[in-house]
Amino acid sequence: YNDFGHIPADPPPLEQQKRIASIMSMWNTAIEQTTKLIAAKRKLKKGLTQQLLTGKRRLPGFRDQWREVRLKDVARFIKGQSYTTTEYSENDDDTYFITLKSIGKGGGYRLDGVKYFRGVVDQSRTVREGDLVFANTDLARDGKIVGAPILLPALPDTTALISMDLTRVDIKPEYSKQFLYYSLQTCHARRYMKARASGSTVLHLDVRGATKLSISIPHARAEQERIATVLGTADREVVLLEKKLAAFREQKKGLMQKLLAGRVRVKERE
Repeated sequence: YNDFGHIPADPPPLEQQKRIASIMSMWNTAIEQTTKLIAAKRKLKKGLTQQLLTGKRRLPGFRDQWREVRLKDVARFIKGQSYTTTEYSENDDDTYFITLKSIGKGGGYRLDGVKYFRGVVDQSRTVREGDLVFANTDLARDGKIVGAPILLPALPDTTALISMDLTRVDIKPEYSKQFLYYSLQTCHARRYMKARASGSTVLHLDVRGATKLSISIPHARAEQERIATVLGTADREVVLLEKKLAAFREQKKGLMQKLLAGRVRVKERE
């Protein structure tokens, strides 16, 4: 701390300092407002999820009664492929390999978790765009990943392989895959999955027990799809705002570096 006062500095004139501070304040305001808007959108989506996925709130045009079903009644479950460390690859010429690292906390796909597989592929354990998958394992004790679902986005290859830490959920034709995806994200489903995971250091999901999860579902697939569309729109709004927030932060950082270094000068007030 004693040397702090000896750091060389060449500050701009006071008026320039005030203008720079004012510009930075505008960026801070934009970042704060966007952050609040994201929080509000997430809260709205959470409320919509609770109301729409329980039938407490009905969309226009639908009046049929809902029913309770178990996951095992609407789908079949295929665990991913076992592998050894020698079959793990970083070479993108090998098979696209989706592992536990591909799942975000609470669900959702992470592009930065992609790996590759160089062994013999069991085709029965492959997936493609739009498939529903959930995690069988969690490396953290908080259980934020175990049982968490993802809907696979467009993949670099036609198909990919899933690891033994994941389970593919093959939905029967009369049910909406997207509706089931959102059902697996509800507080009820997340608590159920966590309660069926055990382990001292790594949590392992009892997949057979997980398939007994009971969910509420409309009789009409059309209503299932409409609900999923509403929730999907809410998700996309949050994603767009998060990208906007990241851009604001990056732009502020770059502008601040230029302004404080004098590479960009602000005009004097006339």
